[in-house]
Amino acid sequence: MAHSKEEQSSSSLTKVESNLEEFPLFQLGRKRQKGTATYERTIKGKNGSLLRQRFEVSSSKYSLPGPMDMDVYLAVLELLEIRGGMPESGKLYFSLYEVINILGWQPGGRTYAKLKESLRRIALTGIESENAFYSKGGDRHISDTFRLWSVHFSEKNSQKGDSSSRHHIRFDEWFIRSFQDYYLKGLDTNFYWELSSPLSRRLYRLVDHKIGDGTRWEVDLFDLRYQIPLAEYRYASKIKSVLKPAHEELTKKGFLAGVEYLEGNRMVFRISQGFAKRKRALEFRGTPEDLIAIQTLRDEGISGDVARDLVASYGPRHCLKYADALPHQKNVRSPAGWLRRAIEEGYELPPSPTAESHTSAAFRKPLAGDEQGSEGESRQSFPISDPHAEKVWKSLLEELSQEIDSPSLHVWFEGTVPTSFEDSTLTLQVPNDFALKYIEERFGEMMRRVVRERVGTDAEVEIKCWQPSSE
Repeated sequence: MAHSKEEQSSSSLTKVESNLEEFPLFQLGRKRQKGTATYERTIKGKNGSLLRQRFEVSSSKYSLPGPMDMDVYLAVLELLEIRGGMPESGKLYFSLYEVINILGWQPGGRTYAKLKESLRRIALTGIESENAFYSKGGDRHISDTFRLWSVHFSEKNSQKGDSSSRHHIRFDEWFIRSFQDYYLKGLDTNFYWELSSPLSRRLYRLVDHKIGDGTRWEVDLFDLRYQIPLAEYRYASKIKSVLKPAHEELTKKGFLAGVEYLEGNRMVFRISQGFAKRKRALEFRGTPEDLIAIQTLRDEGISGDVARDLVASYGPRHCLKYADALPHQKNVRSPAGWLRRAIEEGYELPPSPTAESHTSAAFRKPLAGDEQGSEGESRQSFPISDPHAEKVWKSLLEELSQEIDSPSLHVWFEGTVPTSFEDSTLTLQVPNDFALKYIEERFGEMMRRVVRERVGTDAEVEIKCWQPSSE
């Protein structure tokens, strides 16, 4: 089912990959450019050293991606957001109608053909990075070649606006990794679609990215020309003249508070306090608590985009409080509807001393004395750590901390107990099925790879859940 702009939240930010906000993938000139486009610069690296960067875009069959393709790219990311984020498989299933609806195009044979060509053009565009792309997981700039995605069209054609056709995009591994490492930023795509010119749209993306959580960005005028990118104008006066309409539109729309030209071809962008405040209120950080809350709301029947907006707006604890209360409600015809209204309106709930939040329940460690259990409960219901397995698990965690944002590890793996290491198999026990599913789907493959690198190619990781027996 397609999501019209009216059906989407008017207050959400779409997660976009940070490298592609920084570097000029899409060419803005009216004339279609073929071949190769290169962007080079020198930045300060670690310890004050200079790092030379080169970002190159090339295509052998099609022209390089242009303004329309930039819109298609953002529409795909918005659809990805609507679906609740990057799938574990890296595949996004879609209909042409869904993407066209986000773009605001009129459905029809020509627009379907135009969209297909754009998706193919992006798929066949090569990107070469020489110390340009930043890998958050590896904490380094990488030199490699990529493509953004591959696209696969179903052979079945729908006679009703293509809304039932299921094509899919398979994102490239580096792109998936950026989502997994959360090297992303929130972009207000509702505001993006309001802008009329491609230059305004690109300038908005770039300034919003460079400003981050602040309100000011200073840049060299000629560096900006390359980073947008604009044609190779030789004079500062010409660049200013070309930028002026975009500055005026972004100011009129409430994004820019002002643009100031300094000496030495330097310029300063300032965004409005109102826009900055709104952005901070909507920014979604994607912490483990956020992800758990989103998954919990989705499990209760709330769609991915609505779950994400609720967690971003009200916080994970507030959302999980009502998710915990849902099973205790009587005569609820629509559990998802009740849950959403309860979160948004802040329903008063009677005290429930026995309730335990999804976050703590999913990752709860056994408390001192828990092994006593209630009458009739087996002491063996709770796992006991094995010293040998503990060493392997500790080594595994050290390696994972190099690939995962380490401050979050205690949340992701809290309550995990290494119970044995026999026949090259590390057995881990987690508190319940929710934690098992979350850790298995998000980290299982990575954990097995690390263990095999450290222990041997026949090594395995087995994840089980422990639950105190109620019998």
